[in-house]
Amino acid sequence: MKLKIERAHLFSNSIQEIQTLIGLPYFMLFLFGKKNTFETSMKNLKEAVVMKNFLHYFCESVLDKKVYSYLGNNSKSYSIYISKVNIEKKLNLLVKYRKSLNLELGEILGYPACCVKRYCEEAKDTSSFHSVVRYRTQCKSLDIKDNFYVNFAYEDNVGFLLFGFVPCSPKCPNAIKILNEYNKIQGAIKNAK
Repeated sequence: MKLKIERAHLFSNSIQEIQTLIGLPYFMLFLFGKKNTFETSMKNLKEAVVMKNFLHYFCESVLDKKVYSYLGNNSKSYSIYISKVNIEKKLNLLVKYRKSLNLELGEILGYPACCVKRYCEEAKDTSSFHSVVRYRTQCKSLDIKDNFYVNFAYEDNVGFLLFGFVPCSPKCPNAIKILNEYNKIQGAIKNAK
């Protein structure tokens, strides 16, 4: 009986995570062909395995083509990568040697190079959380609506990335291009209803 309850709880948590993920811009950009790879993460290994397997089969069904899925971990969470191209060797090398991990991973995930570079520079001196604070402060001082985050408080973080990366500035043309691509997809979905 305990095992059935544990599985039901695991499935229930995974469904909630999946519902959240499917609506996120970086996942939509992947499904609509604007990105080759996306990543999400979970703190619980069992839930991460369920999510990885579900996303693998879901994406293959929706895209009607082969996708590759990978599960990696760091000290705090388990990363799930779903890709339209085989990135296994590249991911293994990155994890094994930890050389320019953020720069290379940003490239694999299709984030703007200028944004990844700024993030890496800031993460050298402080925690990566400071990139979020810097970006939010820039938006406020320029009176620009922040379209890259949903606000909520969680442990030591106060923002949730909608697009998977921190823009190097609120006026970054590369970040704005990604936002515009997503808005086109959203418009097409609304018009199709």
